Amino acid sequence: PLLIRLGQRRGCDAPGTIRHVSVSHVVADVSRTAPDGAYDIRGPPGNDVYHNPLPCSIVGHPQDCRRIQDITLDHWDLTVPGRATRAMAHVPLWQLDNVPERLDGYP
Repeated sequence: PLLIRLGQRRGCDAPGTIRHVSVSHVVADVSRTAPDGAYDIRGPPGNDVYHNPLPCSIVGHPQDCRRIQDITLDHWDLTVPGRATRAMAHVPLWQLDNVPERLDGYP
């Protein structure tokens, strides 16, 4: 239910700054099925795994980490369907650097 992303659009100068953001009193149920199932246009077919493994993200470029400041999430009631395997639910801190950045893939 939340994505805060600082990025650099193609053809633009350096990204700006995200700061002093507060998101509070959120109640959300994360769907186990495709969240776009009732839409006329949907994501790629054939994805039978859990569709929302990361329902909330605050992300930016590694070199611009100081450009995201003072984000506050307060009073959240987030219900996720569960039933994940340990492999899906547990990523050791030493493996976090294994996620590729793919900065050129952002439109």
